[in-house]
Amino acid sequence: MKTFSFSDLTNSDTWVNVWHAILPWIYGIILIVVVYFVAKIVRGLLVKALDKIKIDAKATKLLHGKGKLSLVDPVATVVYYLIWLLALPTILEKFNLSSLATSINSLIDDVMNFIPNLVSAILIFAIFYFIANGVKTVIEKVLEGIDMKNWLTKIGLKGLVEKVDPVKLLSNIAFFIILLTAINQSLRILALPVLSDIADTVLIIAGNVLFGSIIIAIGVWIANFVSDLIVEHSGQKNTALLAKYVIIALIGMTGIEQMGLQTAIITDAARMFIAAIALGFAIAMGLGAKETIGNLVSDTLKKFK
Repeated sequence: MKTFSFSDLTNSDTWVNVWHAILPWIYGIILIVVVYFVAKIVRGLLVKALDKIKIDAKATKLLHGKGKLSLVDPVATVVYYLIWLLALPTILEKFNLSSLATSINSLIDDVMNFIPNLVSAILIFAIFYFIANGVKTVIEKVLEGIDMKNWLTKIGLKGLVEKVDPVKLLSNIAFFIILLTAINQSLRILALPVLSDIADTVLIIAGNVLFGSIIIAIGVWIANFVSDLIVEHSGQKNTALLAKYVIIALIGMTGIEQMGLQTAIITDAARMFIAAIALGFAIAMGLGAKETIGNLVSDTLKKFK
């Protein structure tokens, strides 16, 4: 083992070697201090700039008063740590941690490659969000203009109108579908196939449920219409009620199938049962109520002329 003597301490070459050994560490410490102040100054300037353009107020306005959105502090904090991340490899190299610096550089490359995709995804989502809001507003104006609530009440859906605002319901459904499409496209840009596949599945299910619900709603209207006709022309409330529920059941099962629910066995059994009831009802009505049915069909046809 080599020992150091007093002569080594007085040797200029020894001090030069020591200086060369500690100099990178000094540079590293100085660099840490410089990066700290630069990041802090940039963060402060960014906060002031975002406050000056009132970014929080503009972001909150997009929510239409549904909450307060704060962007200044999160954005400034992200920029602060991004500066540290960019400077970190150089700092690590000064402390002879080259392998770790290489890993950080690889991470930075991944982040830099991801940022353009992230910006594109955010822009697409923002554009679709504005489109969804515009479509929602247009639908509300159009449906209010044609007085949809009054129209639904006239065709026998008063109970539905009293429970649910159809204008809000339809406009929100349109908004949700457009927004879900935006999320799906954004996830594809971010190269997140698992999440985009989930969004695809949700979008398909939402579409099926929407069309199934429309089919069921039409079925309910038809059932009420037929029931009212029977009561009006024959006064047989029980018969009208039976016809109403038979129609609702038949069309309801079609709507449920459209939603993608696996109800094949139940559906087939129910249809056979309903068909048997309908056949018995038709035979009974044909034998004992020929005149009533004739008047009913005649008056119904006159209404559509």
